Amino acid sequence: GKVDGMQEERDLITDYAAFIDYHQSRGTSKGSLSHILTLQTHLEQFTKRQRFTLTYYNINLEFYGKFRRYLQEYEHRDGQTYGENSVGNFIKKLKMFLNWAKGNGWNPYDFYHHPEFQIPEKQVDNVYLEQSELNSIAALDLNKRPYLNDTRNWFFLACETGMRYSDYHQLRKANLKEVPNGYDYTFL
Repeated sequence: GKVDGMQEERDLITDYAAFIDYHQSRGTSKGSLSHILTLQTHLEQFTKRQRFTLTYYNINLEFYGKFRRYLQEYEHRDGQTYGENSVGNFIKKLKMFLNWAKGNGWNPYDFYHHPEFQIPEKQVDNVYLEQSELNSIAALDLNKRPYLNDTRNWFFLACETGMRYSDYHQLRKANLKEVPNGYDYTFL
């Protein structure tokens, strides 16, 4: 319905579900999609806990401050909390959604463009090994502890491919194919 020529505000959670569908049909990466889905859960929990009505109009700097604090203080089942970069990732996905909704003509507001509505991030020191250190590990004599051989091999696989443990521990023979200079792997 319309009131004095004003369009009635759309339901943000319904629009967010459409945003999820859009990303699922677009083939967005698993990692990115998982953040988009988790953000939906956080928005719903935040609105319940804070008795906050989630509308486009309400996503302003006051909301930003409260939601950011909610994310920073959120405790997982194991007692862990989100690091600054994870919080930043959720804010980034929220801004992506608000932009997408704006592109659909659903979100008439621009509060999320305010410079204080920022994506928090922290510089990360990536630790890596030099080739000489890898050579030392490769040269280690593990005859007295042969069970460590497998561990070392998996470690080198990770170093050479950049795969995370969560990826390579799912590898099966079916993923590997012998080629002239070694092996190729594909995710099935």
